[in-house]
Amino acid sequence: MYDEELVRLRLECVMSMEGSDRRMALISLITDNDDQQLTFVCDGYVRDQFLLRDKPEWRVAVNKMLPEVMCRILQDNKLAFNTMLRIVILGVSDGEYETVVEDIASLARYPIRLSEAVLLSIISKIHIYIKKDVLRRQGTPCSKKEVFYRSMPINILPDETLNDSLQKAIENEDYRLAQVLSDELKKRKKIE
Repeated sequence: MYDEELVRLRLECVMSMEGSDRRMALISLITDNDDQQLTFVCDGYVRDQFLLRDKPEWRVAVNKMLPEVMCRILQDNKLAFNTMLRIVILGVSDGEYETVVEDIASLARYPIRLSEAVLLSIISKIHIYIKKDVLRRQGTPCSKKEVFYRSMPINILPDETLNDSLQKAIENEDYRLAQVLSDELKKRKKIE
């Protein structure tokens, strides 16, 4: 993959979805020039991992966790893994971002969930990239003025969330939204 096909992203924020019985969060990545964002849902486990690393009082405990220990071992052995590896978002399939950790020298790829790739990036300082065409399709404009407003493409929402949203749209008589959600669910069933 050529570097000119890629755009670098960085973590903007992790926001808990209050009122969600499935303990989810939204993760928002932003381009270096702050004009595009990529927002997606993560599960409660990954959300909790971000929360642990965000609290200064947990630093000692977090430093003994497996990801941090492994990163220190690699660094202590003079392995500059954070310059030898990169995280690349390649596309979307079945409602999930196709993401890999890529060895820059050998181009070997190791599939990883995007939420865990972002967590790995925070711990190890490995940079995150997205293919330009994927960002063009999946990204949304970013506004620093509207910090609490995040939009995301419907094709990356979990089926459960789509079904819940469909029921709420029907209850609220928002038939236009209900049709869009229903169409996405039907499209996914055809793919299976």
